[in-house]
Amino acid sequence: MNDYVKKCSRHNGGIRHLRLAAANDIASIELSAGQVTNIVFKQRARFAEYDFCEGTAELREEIDDYSSFKVKHTLSFSLNNLDTASLTAIEQLKVHSCDGIVALVTTNSGETLLVGYSADFATERPLRLQKMVAESGQDLGDASLCNITLYGEDTALSMPYIGAQTI
Repeated sequence: MNDYVKKCSRHNGGIRHLRLAAANDIASIELSAGQVTNIVFKQRARFAEYDFCEGTAELREEIDDYSSFKVKHTLSFSLNNLDTASLTAIEQLKVHSCDGIVALVTTNSGETLLVGYSADFATERPLRLQKMVAESGQDLGDASLCNITLYGEDTALSMPYIGAQTI
């Protein structure tokens, strides 16, 4: 076992940026010392930026049985408004869930993580749409939201992304 030394840096909760891509659009991923250094896409593919409602996005990684070595990845967020744009985005998530989704998540502390990819399985165990709840609200002051949950299981935690390129 190695020592754990806490960093004297920001450790704010929440997610600042959320980017999603179809797992089968990724051509290759370059790793160095357990960190992602480069993501290469197939022709014309890229990460799509998802502009979620502030304070609604969360990445949760859970190991609930040390003997199974199973890591549960849950990424949840809400899209603003129950409208054509959000319903189109949800339909795309539904379609791409068949082959899987890979997420690039930047936390409010500035850490960027690749979720839905691992060194052992590549994109074989990606995220998939687990749940979507669209609500119009009942009263004029109620928010109209589309709550989305992506879920996947793997044997490793999400990998830090330290690449220089803007994705």
